[in-house]
Amino acid sequence: MALSGMTYSMNPQTFRERLISGKFFSVWLALLPEKWQHLPIYLRLYAALLIGAGLLFQLSYPIVLLDSDMWYHLDGGRYFWEYGTVPNHSFFSFVEPERVFVNYYWGFQALIAKTYELGGYYGLLLLRALIFALTTVLAYRYIIEERSRHFPVLLFFLLFIAYFTFIEGRVVSLRPHLFSHLFILLFIYILERRPRWAPVLPL
Repeated sequence: MALSGMTYSMNPQTFRERLISGKFFSVWLALLPEKWQHLPIYLRLYAALLIGAGLLFQLSYPIVLLDSDMWYHLDGGRYFWEYGTVPNHSFFSFVEPERVFVNYYWGFQALIAKTYELGGYYGLLLLRALIFALTTVLAYRYIIEERSRHFPVLLFFLLFIAYFTFIEGRVVSLRPHLFSHLFILLFIYILERRPRWAPVLPL
């Protein structure tokens, strides 16, 4: 029986008893893919709580305007959707002659401008939380679940916590570096752990 179905079929008293005794988590562990079952139950639970707490923080903590970059990127995204071309000149300034530059973050600009148009400020909060969740889950998969078995799991878990702390501290604002963190990790994960997926990297 699926775990969700079993959970809903229990009365609250039975559920609490199974939760306290550890039987609930034993059943849950048996339902996981076999390659994940070698991890200690406390490690998976702690990682899930850590990522869940970080996601809750991202959904509730305001986007901090440490500088004017986010407004600049929003303006660049609006330019992209309005004129259908990548903004690569100083359209936002009065400088003469006009300066030309390489806009390598135009995709981020287009994304946050459309997100703000459709969802407003809370849409940007949701986007930031989604980027954080994807990054930390991918870090967990790469560092913990598919780690080298020649070293103690505690060392890898401490590495994951350090990485998680670094990511958490860098996502109070909404800037292109958030996608850099995600895609750098994704590239490494595909190249080292999933080489059959390499053809999707150019996308």
